[in-house]
Amino acid sequence: MPIDINLLRADRGGDPDLVRESQRRRFASVELVDQVLAKDAEWRKLINDSEATRKARNAVQAEVSKKMKAKQECKDLVVQIQDYDKKVLEMDKAVKVAKDELDRLLPKIGNIVDDTVPVSQDEEADTEVVRTWGTPVTGDDLLHHHDLLWRIGGFEPERGSAVAGHRGYFLRDAGLLLNMALINYGVSFLRAREYSVLQPPYFMNKDVMAGVAQLEQFDEELYKVSGDDDKYLIATSEQPLCGFHKGEWLEEKSLPLRYGGVSTCFRKEAGAHGKDCWGIFRVHQFDKVEQFVVCEGDLEVSQKIQEEMILAAEDFYQSLGIAYRVVNIVSGELNNAAIKKFDLEGWFPGYDTYRELVSCSNCTDYQSRSMEIRCGAKKVGQEGKKYVHMLNSTLCACTRTICAILENFQTPEGVRVPEVLVPFMGGLTFLPFVREARKDGATAKAADKKTKKVAVPAKGTAAAVAAAAAGKGQPAAGGVLSEAEKLGEAIAAKGEEIRQLKTKKADKATIQSAVNELLALKSEYKKVTGGEYAPPGTVHAEKPAATAAKAPSTSTPSSLPPSNGFTNEAAEIAEAIAAKGEEIRKLKAAKRDKQALAPHIADLLSLKEKFKSITGKDFAAPNSAAAGEVGETNSKAASQQAARAKQASASVQKKAAAEAPAAPSAQGGNGGSEVAVAVESIKGPLFDRSGKPDLVNLNAYLQTRSYIQGFVPSQEDNMVAAAVIDMQKDKGGNGGVDKGNYPHLSRWLRHVGAVPVSERVAW
Repeated sequence: MPIDINLLRADRGGDPDLVRESQRRRFASVELVDQVLAKDAEWRKLINDSEATRKARNAVQAEVSKKMKAKQECKDLVVQIQDYDKKVLEMDKAVKVAKDELDRLLPKIGNIVDDTVPVSQDEEADTEVVRTWGTPVTGDDLLHHHDLLWRIGGFEPERGSAVAGHRGYFLRDAGLLLNMALINYGVSFLRAREYSVLQPPYFMNKDVMAGVAQLEQFDEELYKVSGDDDKYLIATSEQPLCGFHKGEWLEEKSLPLRYGGVSTCFRKEAGAHGKDCWGIFRVHQFDKVEQFVVCEGDLEVSQKIQEEMILAAEDFYQSLGIAYRVVNIVSGELNNAAIKKFDLEGWFPGYDTYRELVSCSNCTDYQSRSMEIRCGAKKVGQEGKKYVHMLNSTLCACTRTICAILENFQTPEGVRVPEVLVPFMGGLTFLPFVREARKDGATAKAADKKTKKVAVPAKGTAAAVAAAAAGKGQPAAGGVLSEAEKLGEAIAAKGEEIRQLKTKKADKATIQSAVNELLALKSEYKKVTGGEYAPPGTVHAEKPAATAAKAPSTSTPSSLPPSNGFTNEAAEIAEAIAAKGEEIRKLKAAKRDKQALAPHIADLLSLKEKFKSITGKDFAAPNSAAAGEVGETNSKAASQQAARAKQASASVQKKAAAEAPAAPSAQGGNGGSEVAVAVESIKGPLFDRSGKPDLVNLNAYLQTRSYIQGFVPSQEDNMVAAAVIDMQKDKGGNGGVDKGNYPHLSRWLRHVGAVPVSERVAW
């Protein structure tokens, strides 16, 4: 992948100082520019000398021809021709050596860095945040993606490692469904934007790969496939898509060409030992949907298209509901091909940070030169060839996006499915926990030791109160675990690396260097945890509460103090209202815009409506005068709620009898009594006092369920749907509900209505 060498040649209109400045911004070798210029000058001089020698040889050849025609003696001239032939051969060899050296050096010079890129080598400190979207999910006791994926039964890491080595994994059930849903949704998303979708070859010839990949990628990233000829597994579909038009001359009127690449990607991750070893965030094999655009070789055009591509990626993650930020990557972190790169970093609440999900790069003509992909007819006065510009952007790296979904959509019982993925998940809206957290002895010991080193909070502080309530003398380990876990991961990875080195019979110096690194990691682990590192399964220390996580209980939360007079459920909602009010006050103090506040205010109003439906009174803050009045009436709330639920179930059953087909019971009846009991048992008032469906509560209830009974359709779905439709028609509507206000109820209603009556009879 070379830049145009004429950029370095002042006699051809180039500006070598521009290239030097670009190298300086990249924190790359500026001297390399002078080395290339010197080698280029040497190569060009050798060519001139060779041509001059050929010219002199041809002149002597002409003289010999004349003398031979005149039958004159010319032996001395023939000897001169032979000498010239020898010189030409030697010069041609020198020209080839110089050209090979020039071709080796030139691709080491990066593309010209755009003026809008922050000049820095410190990605953490100096990366420019371009914009943000969404409100990051926060909270206590949030789980990490690898724990969540395990609990929903989504992957098998140990079995994968046994088959494929470090970072190997099996996706299964919920994990596989999410992966396939993201691929299919990504394809649908791009096709709606008129992208042509391609599935490329998964390996490439060495010469083609060399034209699109940097030299260090061959060592740190690419897997080599052994056979009759050298081939390499692709690390991204960008690589084969670069060669899709190899050697072609494209008409400008046909541009831009937009492609969506769908492929499995293979990466060594050789430079990432000890990083993100848990879960599927950083793995050797993953599926990805990629944006790739070929456009006219004009910088203004390609800059505009780069903005369009990152906006498309933003639309994708907005549709998933994942908060993110877009950053302008610093110059020192750009690869050689890119003049500018945007990253979209999704919010990971389990780790309380943003992590990269998307990279969007403008590579101008850097790759198209090596692929010889040109465009347009040559114009008068134009010097050199005109190459197309190429741009690439992730749309969805599936494993990382799964990690983001798991952390952002987690609940105490499982993981909600983003609404846009529901059609691609066969209607599933919720992935329940099906097993407890993985038991890791080393992690337990690390957490235990780390907890003992945490300072006890000052008496009277919120932290001290929380610790006392938990029966501890110090705060729970909380975020402390992550540091110990990271070190544990690094130690495990380094141990695996040493085993691989020994298997490959590496030299002693290499192995010793790795062993020294392992010892340093273990020493750091001991400093952090206060104990020696032990491999998982070898330590049987008692797990602290923070790490001995079990599948969350579905029991009713504890009530407020009895003095409030609330039932357990009313108390729970009152706590939620107070917490949401505090959250809104903080957002207002931070001067967040109306768009950011709107969903929180809607949640608050929904909670207050729910409180009123249970207690029969408007919510009032505990210190207000009305609060005392509410307390007096709340003792009757539970019995009133039960009566309303019973009345509502009978009302729904009667109203829906004529429209919703009844499910035959085992005894041959219509199953009406069983349905009534089931509706009564649903937690929360799904109907108001008059027996009409409560749309707010129904919407909240269906947020974590595919059907009224959970994940299996039943006659309750028919009857509740009929009641909702009747109520909306009575209000003058068409029977549907507002998707904006009730997205989950709307989705459920559309789904139930789309099922043929003949199928609903069997529910």
